[in-house]
Amino acid sequence: YRVTVSYKGALVGDSLLTTLRGTELTVTCSLYDLQVNVKTALGAPLQGAVVTVKSQSGYRQDLETDEAGRAVFTQLPAGAYTVDAEYKRVAAQQSVNLSGDTSIDVNLWILFELPLIGPVTAATAVAAGAVAAIVAGAAFTSRRRREVAEVDIEG
Repeated sequence: YRVTVSYKGALVGDSLLTTLRGTELTVTCSLYDLQVNVKTALGAPLQGAVVTVKSQSGYRQDLETDEAGRAVFTQLPAGAYTVDAEYKRVAAQQSVNLSGDTSIDVNLWILFELPLIGPVTAATAVAAGAVAAIVAGAAFTSRRRREVAEVDIEG
């Protein structure tokens, strides 16, 4: 007889049993812990982010990060997983191949959070800076053109 053990949609152990009479069977299962550390752009831990772990077999689990920015998924079968982290509409995704207890960092690139607006990422800040520079440049160019035009009119 072959005894197989499935857990969370994955084969985690199997053993060959030759007789059932007076036999105790121990099946060793390969299960591991995955710690996900969610961080800001400055490396600070991010509390309250939702972390989702998905396997190719269809297993899915959601956890929220604690005050240290950690979400710990316990007793996961070995294999490939997709890790999604999300905090107030800011998200990141990472893949991990679990073959032992593992810890990964996921950076959401949040610089700071504004009341009523939410988190501001590094990409948002760069875009806002570029827009501000363009507006300032346009205002300067417009003002400069007026001065030149006034000089031309008087001259």
